[in-house]
Amino acid sequence: YEIAEEVSVAGTSTNRRESIANGACILLDYCSDVEAAVDMLLTGELWEEAQRVARLHHQNLKIDLEQRCIQAAVYYAQSCLTDLDNRMEAFEKASLRYDKVIKIRQNAIRNGEVNDNNIQDDNGSLFSAASNASNTSLQSNMSGSSYSS
Repeated sequence: YEIAEEVSVAGTSTNRRESIANGACILLDYCSDVEAAVDMLLTGELWEEAQRVARLHHQNLKIDLEQRCIQAAVYYAQSCLTDLDNRMEAFEKASLRYDKVIKIRQNAIRNGEVNDNNIQDDNGSLFSAASNASNTSLQSNMSGSSYSS
């Protein structure tokens, strides 16, 4: 069990799932512990592999591991949706604040309160310049990816 745990945490962030799958494989093949292997796969968010192992070994078990896989995936999906809602709310708040700043700045420019000859519209702001550069980069990346498909 210790070796499986060490293998599962030994990987870097780029191959984390592979390390967890290898640890689960040790639990399954060498320790014959299907439940621990499925739990490790679920911890690594390897839903399909966990369900495959649970289905393959369901006749040998008294517990319903397949149902555990489904419940874990549903719980994860719900947490992702909650996170997405939170991020959407934060983005909307930030967008509204930014819109207010743009309007205040435009009014200040119109009223001559800001003495900056380089700023003619909202494209002069640092955020807009970064946003425009990002959009340009995204568009060029997307156009490049469409050629490869």
